[in-house]
Amino acid sequence: MSRVRVRFEPEGETTEGEAGALLLDLAAKAGLPVRSDCGGRGICRSCHVEVRSGRIRRLDQDGAEETVAAACEVLACQTAALTDLVVYVPPEVRLCPTGEEVAGYLGPGAAALLRPPARGFPLGQRLALRLPPPSFDDPTPDWERLARALREYLGEDRPLVCDLGLLRRLPDGLRVHDFALSATVVDEGDRHRVIDVGRVGGRAALGLAVDIGTTTVRVELVNLGTGQVLGGAAEFNAQTRYGEDVISRIIWSQEHAGGAEDLRRAVVGTINNLVERLLRQAEARRQQVVAVSVAGNATMICLLLRLPADTIRRAPHVPPVGQPPYLSAASLGLLAHPEAAVFCLPAINGYVGGDITGGILASDLAQRDELSLFIDVGTNGEVVLGNREWMICCSCSAGPAFEGMGIEAGLPARPGAIESLVYDRSSDTVQVRTVAGEPPVGLCGNGLVTALASLLEAQVIDRVGQLMSDYPSPRMRQVEGEWQFVLLWAEETGLGRDLVLRQSEIDNLIRAKAAVYAAVSTLLEVLGLTGEQIERLYLAGAFGSHLDVAAAMKIGLLPDLRPERVTVAGNTALMGAYLALLSSTARRQLREIAQATTYLDLSSVPRFMEEFVAALMLPHTELERFPSVVARGSSGVVS
Repeated sequence: MSRVRVRFEPEGETTEGEAGALLLDLAAKAGLPVRSDCGGRGICRSCHVEVRSGRIRRLDQDGAEETVAAACEVLACQTAALTDLVVYVPPEVRLCPTGEEVAGYLGPGAAALLRPPARGFPLGQRLALRLPPPSFDDPTPDWERLARALREYLGEDRPLVCDLGLLRRLPDGLRVHDFALSATVVDEGDRHRVIDVGRVGGRAALGLAVDIGTTTVRVELVNLGTGQVLGGAAEFNAQTRYGEDVISRIIWSQEHAGGAEDLRRAVVGTINNLVERLLRQAEARRQQVVAVSVAGNATMICLLLRLPADTIRRAPHVPPVGQPPYLSAASLGLLAHPEAAVFCLPAINGYVGGDITGGILASDLAQRDELSLFIDVGTNGEVVLGNREWMICCSCSAGPAFEGMGIEAGLPARPGAIESLVYDRSSDTVQVRTVAGEPPVGLCGNGLVTALASLLEAQVIDRVGQLMSDYPSPRMRQVEGEWQFVLLWAEETGLGRDLVLRQSEIDNLIRAKAAVYAAVSTLLEVLGLTGEQIERLYLAGAFGSHLDVAAAMKIGLLPDLRPERVTVAGNTALMGAYLALLSSTARRQLREIAQATTYLDLSSVPRFMEEFVAALMLPHTELERFPSVVARGSSGVVS
């Protein structure tokens, strides 16, 4: 079969492949993976690119193949390269913008932690030891001599194990260093494993705290001896090209030969790219990384471990494993010491995973007397309610709208993403604030929330979210039978085209916010509680950490609470992974949280659908649930 060469602009990255290969696959091969929210089915248009030269084969609107010559705009998932091509990839389509980072890691010094790590053994540590040499009076064998010293140092009698390779290196290692050595030990729950021995001193032992989000992966490099965060980085989860949500990815893994391995390689590749970057910045080596703590929902963990995940999407939504055993980095292909211990935070249910148990730990919800509500809005919306006496949780399918997916103008938080948008009715102007102050190229989650709240305030949309077709502004227009509102004109963006919000996209946002609010209100109603009894609300996740709380209440995404009751907790999944990395007590608490938290399946509660339908208005059908919003006199709310 003939070969083709494709150059992707504007970077000029070039790759080769067989004639007939999809542009979606060729872009990923070139290191420029593009969005494919629908998993390559050609229905979302998120992977639109421009072919500037060459000949291609694509599906026409009726599903028939047609061969066309450039230049034209096509969907990368539905277009095959027949000859050498030049393809332009717009900035809003890129999953991994060259030279850019996705915002939202914990930060140097872990200053954002809600509390310090609990006491206990780190997941991995390097210990300096001086052993008495063998003698006729003490002929203890080398391994037993080392194990005895380690038990004395650790102050406990858990079993100690090692592999055959270390046993083979141990005799020479002890004698070369005159029985003064460092031993690298990892905690495997019911035992310790010695994975390396060497000279005293040298480089510090490092660990990785990893948050595998459905949309974004975040990693921190941590000094295991001091707890210092040496750096953090984030990148779009490369699995996104196989679908925007967990269900799409589970289906892909089943319906494509080698699909499960494709998904595993994608997420491991994303993690390793971030680790390589962090090691380079810290001038550290992969052999120093001796522990990895991973938070993620149950599907993300299954895909990382290449476990079958089909049982998660089918009732009663049981994952293959709640608490995976301790694993080695080599078994997963992670960039670390081959024997580095990997700990996955335990899941509560197939739809409430280790990212949420990590959030409960980080917020200290399970140790507090006050009634607390924990909300993590991502592709799924997870809600936890309780205190030290009891905890109950649920999950709703919010969809990825507030992560910028499924919205043509939507983006995860990255340079150029609009994080705040205010429309002024009197002057017909829009004020925006973007991540890193870059020219606007789309809206991230908080940008979408503030845009919706602002359009409601200005009566551009009514309380059901309908665009007012008679609104007196050229921004209101109808294109291909659908009303849309121009948020920014082409010359105001970094795209060179108008940035718009369509009626169908507003409908998606309203459904997403309604699902989250309905989950909260259903949970309260099942327990016979009211919103007024909530003493503390924790907003978690990358979206929650940048959320304009007032705007979120104005559209009815969050219950109407006094501002002093709301804590913007940040990325608590990453915080939980960080705590687990540094403390065996934290790892034990995570297991206890997972076992003690009751899961409520909303599909079994008829009231949930009633609450969902009632929440499809802005802020809600029952305005009395939002007294402070009404009291502020928003013209978009009070009829």
